[in-house]
Amino acid sequence: MQEVYFISGQVAAGKSRFATAFANSRGLEIFDLDDTLEEMISKNSDEYKKLGVGKFLDQVASERYANLIERAMSGFADGKSVVVVAPFTKQIAQADVWQKLVQPFIAKGAKPVLVWVNISDELRAVRIKERGSSRDLDKLSDMGSYFKAVSTTAPVIAHIPIDGSLDFQVQIEDNF
Repeated sequence: MQEVYFISGQVAAGKSRFATAFANSRGLEIFDLDDTLEEMISKNSDEYKKLGVGKFLDQVASERYANLIERAMSGFADGKSVVVVAPFTKQIAQADVWQKLVQPFIAKGAKPVLVWVNISDELRAVRIKERGSSRDLDKLSDMGSYFKAVSTTAPVIAHIPIDGSLDFQVQIEDNF
């Protein structure tokens, strides 16, 4: 039976690193929200420069998420088990929004599983600084305000918690 996993968590929690370890351990294909970010910025460079990182990403969020689900559904339709990686902040905060997100997979007989990767704000700050990504410029300019503005509340729906500061392989063996 095909599997569908959604890997969620805050910025720099380790979603992509966990997804890679998890996918490698189970032979799954990864679809990450960030896979198409550079292409989207390139296609909309004037808008990106005008709005800045944060506002631009807010403006294109719906398009990015729709593209992510479309890509993952395409892989699923090809018979692959998939891992879908993104913050999913709004989707995991409301059960009805989550159901709408996963419905295309459910309609195809899958039972999507949510994995929540989380770390402390202190470690997130270190990781954000270390990765030095242009998408983090707004965060880096005022880290305190950024952390106050983002929720670190665990999902309201059933999920498997993963500690982004601990060994992923051990947690994969313990939880899956």
